[in-house]
Amino acid sequence: MAGVAVFLARVRPLPPTPGAMWADPASGRGTLDLYAWPDERTAIPATWQEVRRTPGVRIGWAWHDDDGQAFWLTRDNPAAATAVVHGRRPGTGTRHALYETPEGPRPAGVVCHGPCDHDAHHLRHLAADLAVSPSGPATVVPERLPGLRGVTLAYEDGRGVLRRNDRVTTVSWGVPLRRSAAAALVAHAVRLAAAA
Repeated sequence: MAGVAVFLARVRPLPPTPGAMWADPASGRGTLDLYAWPDERTAIPATWQEVRRTPGVRIGWAWHDDDGQAFWLTRDNPAAATAVVHGRRPGTGTRHALYETPEGPRPAGVVCHGPCDHDAHHLRHLAADLAVSPSGPATVVPERLPGLRGVTLAYEDGRGVLRRNDRVTTVSWGVPLRRSAAAALVAHAVRLAAAA
């Protein structure tokens, strides 16, 4: 799970134990299929214990759908400890400048149109996630994420756009939209939804 900002986790109940009559030891137990976003085709099998014992992994948002119980997992980025966020409020919005380190490059700018509901912790993680080498193939941002109602994402005019209910946030970065940047935006949306 190292190096991946966000996972979609699906709970897979254990099959009934053959021959169990009164108290089936499999009852109520399950394993997990982890999908490193955005690759929702290849599952990484895991147990609850493995997830709980992995440092810096947080359960972000849980729901039930047609495929059963699911939840988002985010990974704390260790580089967030050295990331720096500067904010200012021109007019009715807030502008945040995100820096990888105090002396390092600025991987992104974030503009909150209207009231801002970001805290420095989430923005430092976004800065650290965006600072990851913009590698991998070009990708698209999904309009909606499973389980997150009221949240939409887009990539417009070279900026990531995050809409949460009536709030709009744009994230500008100086590279084409690659998987790592899209995953950073998705992880940020999941972290914000879990904090609400």
